[in-house]
Amino acid sequence: MESSGAVSQRDADLLHFLHKYRRSAEGSSEKSAAQRQLVEELACRSPVDSGVEMIGDRLFGPEEGPKVLNAVRPAGMPLVDDWDCLKSMLDATTDQVKDEATNVGSQARNLKLPFGEIDVEENLELLRRQLGLEHVEVLMISHC
Repeated sequence: MESSGAVSQRDADLLHFLHKYRRSAEGSSEKSAAQRQLVEELACRSPVDSGVEMIGDRLFGPEEGPKVLNAVRPAGMPLVDDWDCLKSMLDATTDQVKDEATNVGSQARNLKLPFGEIDVEENLELLRRQLGLEHVEVLMISHC
């Protein structure tokens, strides 16, 4: 949450549950419900946040990933415009990491892609020819 008094769209629900928790009487069912809602909301966000960080690390490396992700969306902006697109990208990345973990073991988490999104886009024709494909479509978060 931002310190300027403005609350990002992403943090509005958290702030609501936090205020609800603080305003409720100690030991009341309202306080317990607000605490449960706050904990559930945080638990739901954790895998999404981790997935976004992992994608950033895999695309841009562990040093550049956080810089790129933070540069794309300034403070106060929603994390993404299309949550369904983000979920599909996270699901695909998770499946890939699971496959790598099965094949490579625990070192799979440390693997970096040998290229970035921009490299693929700039070399799409070369990739298409080398793979012997008629058509190649690259789906990127920025194009969803």
